[in-house]
Amino acid sequence: QSPIFMEYYREQPFSDNLLRPCPILENSGKLTEMALYGTWTYTQPSVKFEGEGLAASFGGSFIETLIVDQLAKIYARVGLTTGQGTLTFTREKQTVTAAFGTHKIEGTYQFDAESHDITFSLANGKLSLGAVPSHAYLNGSELTIVFPVKRLMEIVQQVGDKIESSNLETLSAAATLLSQYDNAYVGFAFTK
Repeated sequence: QSPIFMEYYREQPFSDNLLRPCPILENSGKLTEMALYGTWTYTQPSVKFEGEGLAASFGGSFIETLIVDQLAKIYARVGLTTGQGTLTFTREKQTVTAAFGTHKIEGTYQFDAESHDITFSLANGKLSLGAVPSHAYLNGSELTIVFPVKRLMEIVQQVGDKIESSNLETLSAAATLLSQYDNAYVGFAFTK
């Protein structure tokens, strides 16, 4: 029994309008929501440019590749390498657990199927990140979760005393560079 088909079975009907039964064509995002449940393993950093700007057009993929390479080095410095992190979403109570390197943080999430927005509410002991907005993209077996760069800057300032100074400087420099783009999002790619 495939987990995605079990979720498909549980979620029916997908709409109150029985003339719109399809979770792919008529209920955009519903399939992403169903696929979200379970444990995802970190693969690499992710960068997305949204909107109509230059970075979102022809230069976007080149810039994304450069930034992903830099982020991979930064993530590795704090112990986050391919296969060394997980993100687990539960259906019940919409809880989420993120385990990156030796760090673990738990909380809840809200997913908007139409916009693919996920808002995380995360806390770990003394550290509370509050509401963290993000976007989720599902492509086959790859899940990408990205956060607005402006929110990343706030998080860097909030957790700054818990990060080694050289890593903080590198992360701050990357966030400052990306903050030039209003439509820049950075985050993580996962596979299931």
